[in-house]
Amino acid sequence: MFAALPAGASGSFGLHPQDGPHVDVRIAITDDQVTLSLTMNLVFLDELIPQRREQADLIDPPESSQTIAALLEYFASEQPLLVDGEIVEPRIEALYIDDPSPELMPLFPRTGMRGLRKIRFELIYPLSSPPDRVQFTWNSYPMSELTGGPLVIKAELTAEGILDIVEFTEQERGYTWHRTGQDIQSRMLQVPEPVVQQEDSSLLSTISIIVMAVGAIVLIAMLVSGRPAEALATLILMVILVPLFYLVGRPGNTPPTKEEARTIFDSLHANVYRSFDYVDESDIYDALSLSVDDELLEQMYATIFRGLIMQEEGGAVSRVTRLTPLNFDLENVGMLSRPTGPGLPEREALGFNVLYTWQVEGTVTHWGHSHSRTNNYTARYGVIATEQGWRISQMQPLEQDRVDDDPEFTLDEDIEL
Repeated sequence: MFAALPAGASGSFGLHPQDGPHVDVRIAITDDQVTLSLTMNLVFLDELIPQRREQADLIDPPESSQTIAALLEYFASEQPLLVDGEIVEPRIEALYIDDPSPELMPLFPRTGMRGLRKIRFELIYPLSSPPDRVQFTWNSYPMSELTGGPLVIKAELTAEGILDIVEFTEQERGYTWHRTGQDIQSRMLQVPEPVVQQEDSSLLSTISIIVMAVGAIVLIAMLVSGRPAEALATLILMVILVPLFYLVGRPGNTPPTKEEARTIFDSLHANVYRSFDYVDESDIYDALSLSVDDELLEQMYATIFRGLIMQEEGGAVSRVTRLTPLNFDLENVGMLSRPTGPGLPEREALGFNVLYTWQVEGTVTHWGHSHSRTNNYTARYGVIATEQGWRISQMQPLEQDRVDDDPEFTLDEDIEL
């Protein structure tokens, strides 16, 4: 249950220097348990459960049992977890303490090794049945060295396949999660269906009969009058015209207006980013397939995923917290080529091309706080009508600019995520 990591291994915990108390909180809700994964430095631990140790900046192996007992008592009594109205007692799955390099000590002039050394453990709350409601409480808010006020604890919560951010403050200490029961389809914005232009079958039949009757009369007259060449030409013309008439008059998709195209694309584009609220890659692909044509899925996944990575935060993947359309130019409406697999013939489908500019605000949450980044993007897209509905079939990224506060842009209404 106790493990000490080797010297220099603090990087495995994700070093984020702060000369004061800090904690990283991650919550996972499944059908059979709630898991609270916590990583904190000894400064925060001592605020949580004051206890005496032989060395203030170290937890020796013999002292681990005392620490585990104190943690279990604290979370059971001071921060109880309620599932469907009933208190659930936790157990500690494992407890690890790192052994950071002394070379990092200059980053912590006030708290020293107590601020640098971290403890990590998981609280497991076993469940007898899938939960409908889980109530969390957080009651420890040491003073922040950055703000001078009580810490604001931001936690990552994963449930029903979705990653969300939960915030605990000294004023708002509780959070209640409710099961939604929603599947992937119901989490997406509704996209208008392609409008099918219906034929008038009765009129079509009447005209076809008239064309056939007139043609037959002309054909007989030409044969009687001894003009076989003209009769043959009339027969060929009838063979061509009648099927062509049906072909032109068959049902088809009606081209969207500019306003309709804007509504279609805004919804599809927002759903692309909503797909990345999911944690598992398979769920992300399933969600993307509701907005993106099959041949573009891999490229779309890779492009959006790269855009969500924050290199300045160690390559962490951010969560989109705001998506704002900036500019929409409808370039053309008509028949577009639909990508096919290798060796397959090209196909066409009714669709439209747009030149689109949008803004994305992404957030990475760790060590109880978050880092945000805002980027503007411009790309050219193709959208086609398929048997399953409208889908993005083409994408050509053009520009990407990092912005934090750009007064030159007048933002359209945000897309709800």
